[in-house]
Amino acid sequence: MPTTLLGPAQINHLMDNHAHLAAPSPAVQHLLDITSDPELQVLPRQVAEILSREPALAAQVLQWVNSAIFALPKPVADIARAIPLLGLNRIRAIALAQAFFSRTAHQGMTTYGIDGRTFCLHSLETGLGAAQLMHAHQPGSEGEAFTAGLLHDLGMLLIEGIATGRDHAAPLLPSERPLCEAERELLGTDHAALGAALTRRWRLPQGLQEVIAQHHQSPVSRQHLDAWNLDEAAMAAPSETPLLLRAVQLADRLSEQRLGLLPADPEARWLRRYADLLPDNAARASLDTEMDHAGGQLAAMMGE
Repeated sequence: MPTTLLGPAQINHLMDNHAHLAAPSPAVQHLLDITSDPELQVLPRQVAEILSREPALAAQVLQWVNSAIFALPKPVADIARAIPLLGLNRIRAIALAQAFFSRTAHQGMTTYGIDGRTFCLHSLETGLGAAQLMHAHQPGSEGEAFTAGLLHDLGMLLIEGIATGRDHAAPLLPSERPLCEAERELLGTDHAALGAALTRRWRLPQGLQEVIAQHHQSPVSRQHLDAWNLDEAAMAAPSETPLLLRAVQLADRLSEQRLGLLPADPEARWLRRYADLLPDNAARASLDTEMDHAGGQLAAMMGE
């Protein structure tokens, strides 16, 4: 059983051997490629042309833009018109979610002791919750927050594939023990590190990589940033947790409790750390209502 963390070179080797376990389709990879360069002007028609090769994905984009989240006065039937309304960040997230969820939702994740649908629901809840929090406190950042929340546990898909068949005492969830600690004992790395490595390979924005890498950060885990293979600027970042990261952390933990992925915590003292993001019962009710949309969105994504 591993006793030390894998270094950057070892994580890259793991990616080389197993990245196919969470690889997007060629069309989605092309979409990621053309939207990853901030200096490149991507026209809606270019994105629409890629989506035309993935009818299920195009339908999902239209379903999202016509959902209650956007409250548009008239339905949108033109995929090219939907693209600027959603924004490229959200388009990328929906594309990746469609690619992963179509496989994951119908299978079990035995290493974690949960079913794939629960994993997908948690990802959607976290994305919607993080977007709602950023809408309330930093309008204009909702798309980035949705993407970060939706993809924050991406590394779990990779760990599930790598760890299947390995001998471990019990499923990793739910547990009183920190999940990343259990993963590091099993594999020498954790889902935050692997998720950041995957998004780096797909050339997603550096800020997104950092949120995924640090969404379980604690005073003892920050020393492991080198294993996430971030650049020097990220390593030297101030210790104060950015608002986007805190929004994802809060939505993540609330969703884990909603879905029973964490032991019950009636007192929820940890919420005090997020009092500025969730100051009163009205804010909590609004957040819960937004996260409640996840079930319907997942059903639509699965064509149910």
